[in-house]
Amino acid sequence: MSLEKTSLRIPVAYHLSLSLITLMLAIVPKLVAIGFVVMFVICLIGFFKKQFTLKMNAVLWAYVCFYVLYLVGIYFTNDFPNAMKVLEYKLSFVLIPILFVFRPNFNLKISYPIVGLAVGIVCISIAGFIKAIAAFQLTHNALVSFTSSNICIDHPTYFAAFTMIAIGGMWYLYKKDWAGFTILKVLPFVVFGGIMVMLSYSMSAILFLFLVIAFLIIKWIYEKINRYLAIAVVAAAPVFIYFVVANIPALKDEVNNSATAFSEYVSNPMEYIQGKGEVPTGDKVRLIMWTVTARECMEHPMGVGTGNVDSNLSEALASVNQIEMSTKTPNKEIRYNPHNQFLQTTMELGFLGLAVFVFILFKGIQWGIRYKNGLFILVISCLSFNCLFESMLQRQTGIVFFTFWICLLSVSELKSTSNPLAEKE
Repeated sequence: MSLEKTSLRIPVAYHLSLSLITLMLAIVPKLVAIGFVVMFVICLIGFFKKQFTLKMNAVLWAYVCFYVLYLVGIYFTNDFPNAMKVLEYKLSFVLIPILFVFRPNFNLKISYPIVGLAVGIVCISIAGFIKAIAAFQLTHNALVSFTSSNICIDHPTYFAAFTMIAIGGMWYLYKKDWAGFTILKVLPFVVFGGIMVMLSYSMSAILFLFLVIAFLIIKWIYEKINRYLAIAVVAAAPVFIYFVVANIPALKDEVNNSATAFSEYVSNPMEYIQGKGEVPTGDKVRLIMWTVTARECMEHPMGVGTGNVDSNLSEALASVNQIEMSTKTPNKEIRYNPHNQFLQTTMELGFLGLAVFVFILFKGIQWGIRYKNGLFILVISCLSFNCLFESMLQRQTGIVFFTFWICLLSVSELKSTSNPLAEKE
C-alpha cells in the first residue's frame, strides 16, 4: 500500500475507531480498552504521516492534574491495596487525554461517535427488553418487569445518562444540518431514547430529561414567538409539574416519599441520621450519606487520602449508630457510597480536588456557550446534574464514558474562526 493511500485512509480509520469506542462503551464497556488501543495505533501512524499534531488544552491538562492528586493521596493512604485499585480505576483520567493530545489535521466528523453511541443504546435496549420479558413471565408485573434494573443492563442512572447524550447527539446533528440527519430519521430515535430514559426509573435522569425539554420549549418560544409568553410559561411551569406528578401514581409516591424524608431531615438533621436499629432505605440513605460525608469533608479539608474514603465513612457511620450502613463487604468496601460525586471528590482529594473537577465542568460549559456547541453543554450538564445524586465517577463505566466525551468535545483549536466540531460532512 502506498504512503499516499495510507494517509488518505487514516481519517476514515480514525473516525471508525471513535465509533467503535462509543459503541463498546454502551454495549461492552469492559472491553472498551480494545477500541482505545486501535485509536492509539491509528494516531501514532497518523502522526508520522503528518495527519496529527500534538497539542494540549486546559481540559486535558486539568484531567492530568486530577489524576496527579490521586497519586499524591497515596502518601496519606491507610489501605494501600485499595488505593492502588482506585488509581487503576482513575487511570482513564490520564490515558484518554493522552489519546486526544493527537489533534487531527483533518475535519473531525462528530457524527461517527454519536452514531456509534446511538446504535449501542439501541442494542443494549433490545437486550434490556429481552431481559424484561423474561422477568414478566415470572412476575406478571409489567411495571416492575419493564422498569429500573430489570430493563437496564447497566445501572439505571448510568444507562439513562448515556441515553440522554445519544439523544442530544442525534438532535445536535439534525440542528446543525448534518448530511443525512433529517427530522424523519432523528425523531424516532429521540422518542425511543426518551421512552428508555423514563423506563430506567432513575428519578434524577427523568428530572433532567424534563428540565432539558422545558428549557428547549421555553427557548423556542422566546426566540420564535414572544419573550413575554416565554416568561409566562416559566411562571406556569410549577402548576404543570404539579399536575403531572399528581396524575402519575408511581411518580407521585416517589415525590411524596422524598418530600416527607426531606421535611423530617430539616426539622432535626442530627436526630434524623442517628440510627435506631432500623435499616434505612431510599432517600434516607442519601440524606445520611450526604450529611456524614459533608462532616468528613469539613474535618479533612485536604482530603482523607486515596483509598481511605470507605474506612473513614465506616467509622463516621458507626459514630451515628448506623451499624448496618457502616458494615464493610468482604472487599473492605462499605455498602453505600456518598451518592454525590462532588462530596466524594472533596472527601478523598480535599477542596483542591473539588476545584479541579469543577474547573473541568466550568471550562466545558464555557466553551460550549462560546462556540454554540449544545452537545458539549448537554454532556457537562448531564454529568453535573447526576453528580448531585450519584457518585458518577466511581464506576469504571462512568469514568471512561464522560472522560471520553468531554475530551473529545474539547479537542478543537478553540478559535471562533476555526472550530472542527462545527465542520460538516
